[in-house]
Amino acid sequence: MFSEVAEYSFQNCRKEMLQMVTKPGGLLETELNNNNDFKTMWQSNATCKKAIPEVTPDHIAALQSYAEASPSFHKNFKKLLKTSRGSSSYQDEFPFKSLFFLLTDAMQLIGKNKCRTVYSGTDKEYSAKIGEKVHFESFFPAELQLTDLTEDAVSDDDTGTLFHIMSCSVISLEDYKCYTEEFELLISPTEVFTVTDIRSVNNSNDKFKKITLTHFGNQSSSDCIGLA
Repeated sequence: MFSEVAEYSFQNCRKEMLQMVTKPGGLLETELNNNNDFKTMWQSNATCKKAIPEVTPDHIAALQSYAEASPSFHKNFKKLLKTSRGSSSYQDEFPFKSLFFLLTDAMQLIGKNKCRTVYSGTDKEYSAKIGEKVHFESFFPAELQLTDLTEDAVSDDDTGTLFHIMSCSVISLEDYKCYTEEFELLISPTEVFTVTDIRSVNNSNDKFKKITLTHFGNQSSSDCIGLA
């Protein structure tokens, strides 16, 4: 159903990774200087008006920057993340390791012990089996309300997909009064779901597949050596 991605949630080394990423001359600064697109989309001035425990300004900057980045940046980020499947490939070839870490770490900190039902519609076809364990190939957009999402799931060849998701990683900056016009709810690619239901929906002239996903757990790397 979903392509493999770099399977790191950094649970066993998050303090070391945070230091490695955010220190002066660290990974974040290096990757910003090495990639003009990354540097252009990075927003250093967070607008959050409500404190978020344990979350640093760099975490918030990463969330807001990714949310407001151009579609071309999202497409390139997703493509590069998808091809970075092994630790050596991730370490040597993926140019956004700092952003990936800050995003996933922020989502784990903010979404800790907070699960909610969300929805997402896409005109793309997804395949799955009931009982299968799956995760999204990159950060996945979602909405709190089902309204109008069925339209997003409609495609010319009736192969669209509507997701009904119980997620424990999804976050919204609006919960913390972080003002951004473009931000959508995001689900972490490190969250693992169980496929609990699949059905075909036919509403008037609209046909699509509805897939129900329930939170199962989070992926975790057992070896943090060399991930950055």
